[in-house]
Amino acid sequence: MLEKDEADVGIDHNFFELGGHSLKAMTLSSRIHKELKVPVPIGRIFEHPTIRRLHDLLAAPGDEASAPVPVFEKREYYDLSFAQRRLWILCQFEEDSTAYNMPGVFYLDGALDIPAFSAAIQTLTDRHDSLRTRFFSMNGMPRQQVLDSLTVEPAIEDLRQLPRRQRQEAAKEIFVRDADSPFRLEDGGLFRVTVILMEETVAILVFNTHHIISDGWSTGIIRKEVFALYNAYTQGRPNPLLPLRLQYKDYTLWHNGLIDGNDFGESERYWLEKFADRPNGIQLPLDFSRRPIQTFNGGRVPLLVGRDRTRRLETLGRKRDATFFMCLLTFTAAILQRYSGQRDIIVGSPVAGRQNPELHHMTGFLVNTLVYRVDVEPEFGFSHLLQAVKLETTHCYQYQDYPFDLLMEKLDLDRDLSQSPLFNFMMAHNNTWTHEARSNMSGVELSGVDFADEFNMSKFDLVFIMDLIDEELDVKIEYNSDLFRRETILRMRDNMNTLLDSILEAPDRPLHQLQLLHCLEAEMVTRGFNHNRRPFPQSTVQELVLRQSETTPDGIAVVHHHQALTYKELNCRANQTARALRQRFGAGPNRVVAVTMERSLEMIIALLGTVKSGAGYVAIDPTYPPERVEHMLEDSDASLAIIDRPRPQLFAAYDGETATIEQLSDGSSEAYDNEPELLN
Repeated sequence: MLEKDEADVGIDHNFFELGGHSLKAMTLSSRIHKELKVPVPIGRIFEHPTIRRLHDLLAAPGDEASAPVPVFEKREYYDLSFAQRRLWILCQFEEDSTAYNMPGVFYLDGALDIPAFSAAIQTLTDRHDSLRTRFFSMNGMPRQQVLDSLTVEPAIEDLRQLPRRQRQEAAKEIFVRDADSPFRLEDGGLFRVTVILMEETVAILVFNTHHIISDGWSTGIIRKEVFALYNAYTQGRPNPLLPLRLQYKDYTLWHNGLIDGNDFGESERYWLEKFADRPNGIQLPLDFSRRPIQTFNGGRVPLLVGRDRTRRLETLGRKRDATFFMCLLTFTAAILQRYSGQRDIIVGSPVAGRQNPELHHMTGFLVNTLVYRVDVEPEFGFSHLLQAVKLETTHCYQYQDYPFDLLMEKLDLDRDLSQSPLFNFMMAHNNTWTHEARSNMSGVELSGVDFADEFNMSKFDLVFIMDLIDEELDVKIEYNSDLFRRETILRMRDNMNTLLDSILEAPDRPLHQLQLLHCLEAEMVTRGFNHNRRPFPQSTVQELVLRQSETTPDGIAVVHHHQALTYKELNCRANQTARALRQRFGAGPNRVVAVTMERSLEMIIALLGTVKSGAGYVAIDPTYPPERVEHMLEDSDASLAIIDRPRPQLFAAYDGETATIEQLSDGSSEAYDNEPELLN
């Protein structure tokens, strides 16, 4: 299971330090149950990670082996599982929704035997009831029906006649069109396959499944069994797969019975207490306003963490008795805290939902969603947060069988169609590709396709899809394109890289002190946004106003309520005020004029007129206390105060002169039209 030599594994070696993770722990749990007939919940493996401690656990008196999942009689139709019910309801909101399509694409390098491949697909369809299931409404209630037979033939798209340079783009169009094509639940046929012929020995395999009949684990089963069937048929051998004892309808009836029988009482209390305050996800800064009804348009941005940094992160976790998943969840919580500023971080994450080993070979929608809730304290470091996440994940694993959809029903959250309930961010750590030894079809090698992520879909605001492939962490940041611009997610990718480096360098440094911004973004924030030097004309205010009055004389310069002045009117009235100030009050350089007026057109005229007169002004708010006004007048040595109306209480002790704008207007055409001599 760990791909280690026996000599390298001792009874006191830690399972997770030797390379174990949550899926391998689930496999270990299943094998113990199968061989020893003793159930060992996955949480117990986290608590007892060595052979010695597991032995002590198994030797102690405990629960007897759990009862097998029963096989139910065949019926015309069946109820939906709790998980399927919610998906059915969501699909009713948008009839042609592709939000729950599960597309995939691979290169096939080698001579593909199409008849053998077609036969393998048909055998697979005959073998698994879920692939022959349709969904419909009966008396207002959703039902599922397993068809006795359903023909599924791969569609063949032959692009070999096209010029070589056009084939890749044509293949991409076929894949995107298939990924974005809805399924009709009432018709069945919720699994389709397309083979695109590129060259004589090169093809592209496109497959698509609706989530209501499948999940990530099921995809691994489908791939593994198609390979085994293909290899047998190309060699003239019969179907090598053992018959299935259980089908998805058996799981549905059994699981629904457990719920109806209140078998999840302890788990229910745990989850309801955790979310008693009914939180509503993480409030990230968005580029676009959230729409009234949730949308599922989206894209993906890749991020590859190389082997060295991946190993350093794994080592950091092992030293603290934490799995790689726990490290990834801790890193996710840290980046979300820094982006949102929230301490209460809520993250959804899928779990296989197959603790019972009898469910391991079944296809269908068994996956459950665990919702992790972590209090991120930014004054502490990554190592401290990792311990909190470790405790949280261990508790969630212990109660992982409680259906998420039942939790939603019990919480009775406020109805909000604009976003997902309870959480709007998901982290998926996929090991379904690697939990079994990789295999290929005989004579055909599979490899990835560079446009595999170029389809329009996102089930949540953000999803971090994290796969450990060939000792490298392959991350895809899936985002809702109706909420985020791609440029925003590209910056997030760079910032994730920067934060990861900061964590690896100093895992105990407080989170709020860790470098988050990528060097280019940090340069933009600290320097680029502040680099605001611009050429500025060496003109005075009065020259600028004069110039504007000459170029756009009828343009609006000042507005106050329903009154307005054009540039020409403003300039001319300011000229009139300036001449009166000079000629009647001796205003000019080294003299100060107080302007004590409420906001109005006349206040602007007074200010500009004072500047044109050559004097300086001091603006005094007439609502100030009399003592302050008196001090400002005395301190500024203002010999004149321009006022809007008499205010005896403000000027009782003032020995200078006062005048209103009307009193400064002498009405002469020379004062109105001619520009006064420029003095400052």
